[in-house]
Amino acid sequence: MLTAIIVPMAVSPHGAEAGAELTWRNPQLVGALAAIAASALTRRPLLTIAIGLMVFFVWQCIVLR
Repeated sequence: MLTAIIVPMAVSPHGAEAGAELTWRNPQLVGALAAIAASALTRRPLLTIAIGLMVFFVWQCIVLR
């Protein structure tokens, strides 16, 4: 059920009107993919959250300069 909330926010961060942003310039999508990879590799929820947030903020700083 949480997936139904998170996926639309990661794929289309500016709303449904703007459409899906499936590019490397979407920090929400990159952070979500990093969190999926961390979860698959470690199975540790807190580490998954930390890695996802870290990648999101670093990516946002790099891309949105």
